[in-house]
Amino acid sequence: MKCWDFTVGKDESRTHSEGGTVAVVALSEVDSAVAGAPVALRFRLQDAAKKPVSGAADVRVFAYRAPGLSKQWIPAKALPDGVYEVRFQLPQPGSYYLHVDAPSIGLALHQNRLALINVP
Repeated sequence: MKCWDFTVGKDESRTHSEGGTVAVVALSEVDSAVAGAPVALRFRLQDAAKKPVSGAADVRVFAYRAPGLSKQWIPAKALPDGVYEVRFQLPQPGSYYLHVDAPSIGLALHQNRLALINVP
């Protein structure tokens, strides 16, 4: 067996770590909806210093019905001060999980949960 010594350094070209320096703050309190009815959610993206993160063009929400059905990607509309909005419909009864994704700022689905919406 061979072993090698190596050093891992910080990549200065990356502005955000994979560990997630961007937080998702829910601004809308929606915990239930009617199947097929319009739903709107707003949320803010903020950095570790709690400053708004604006201008990310690839912000989107991944919504799915437990246990992984009825999956949909919903593009987010950018608003002022790091606020983003999504408008969508949930197609049928069940529990829906929503997560925010924005690869350009290092925000991955597994790092957050925007909402859990129940559709009776």
